[in-house]
Amino acid sequence: MMELVAFDLPGGGTAIVQAQVPDEERGAARIAREDGLIVRSGRRFDEAIAVVRPVAETLLAQLQALARAPDELRVEFGIVLDFKAGAVVASSSAQANFTISLMWRAEP
Repeated sequence: MMELVAFDLPGGGTAIVQAQVPDEERGAARIAREDGLIVRSGRRFDEAIAVVRPVAETLLAQLQALARAPDELRVEFGIVLDFKAGAVVASSSAQANFTISLMWRAEP
């Protein structure tokens, strides 16, 4: 079920995002707010989204290795945040918490 989840930020503060929380985690620590309850993640936000960098680097390496590399390359993918798994590449942009757009241009 989708719930509001609080992820600590590395420099202090908190990022609150809507994320999938499995039934077995419903008893997780909750923090009270005026507008309802938020589940506190045991992970920092940067740890939860750490998968983004290797995904982007692998895509770039594979596409640049084409026999005829493009002059310009744009990759877009969505990320869904999951309470346990962290960032997961979304099956559709409608599901995504974040849509990542990356662009590379060939050097002249």
